[in-house]
Amino acid sequence: MGYYSDLRLCLTKKDYLAIMKKDEKNRNSCNYILHKDEAYVREYTKNGVDCVFIRRDSFKYYKEFNEVQMLEKYLSETKSGYVFLRIGDGFDDIEYRNTAKYKELEAPFEFINQIRNQAINEVKIKDANYEKTEKQCVILNTDEIIDYCNADKKMVEDIKQWSQRGVQFKLVLDIDAKKENSSAEIYLRKPEDEQYLLWSAGKVKTETALNFIGYPNVEVFLEDLNKETQTEDESVVDEEDDELE
Repeated sequence: MGYYSDLRLCLTKKDYLAIMKKDEKNRNSCNYILHKDEAYVREYTKNGVDCVFIRRDSFKYYKEFNEVQMLEKYLSETKSGYVFLRIGDGFDDIEYRNTAKYKELEAPFEFINQIRNQAINEVKIKDANYEKTEKQCVILNTDEIIDYCNADKKMVEDIKQWSQRGVQFKLVLDIDAKKENSSAEIYLRKPEDEQYLLWSAGKVKTETALNFIGYPNVEVFLEDLNKETQTEDESVVDEEDDELE
């Protein structure tokens, strides 16, 4: 019994052989981690760089163990660095280190870069959507939101209570997308918070939402939106001119 970890390690073949030579002098204390008899060891060459990838599953990677301390010491002495991944029994116990001087050592860990890039892109998309919905939204009054959502009795009571407490309802129109994919969502805003919370998970076609608030189509709505933007810009210019005078 005990706490077990899975290890993934990649280093240059030169560093791997140097470690095995050091370990031989130290009574092969790390053999059960690094040797082909105990672990999965695969060699590969990429862009002229000879690499060694090591996979060791289900063993006790306790920092107080002498063999683990020796391995950490060997890794710190590598000339070209290494890529290290340890996954423990705990769902959140993941340790990742990358000191590699060659990108070729990262090849077995490409999935980590994919996860990282995906997370970054998702954040960018969310930020972009938030900025977009900030500009393309319509404030709805209580009667409009009740009518629009076909609210039941309980929902009507909630909406009225929220309205009395200063909650504003917003119809967010996604009109930058292709018309067949465009949509609208209902958001509500807490009076003490500028963040808009999703209130209605159900999406409706933007065309339907525009008709509800009095616009025949997307083009007319965009014209009005541009007029408002131009008016705001002109006001800013006028204020700047006044300051100069």
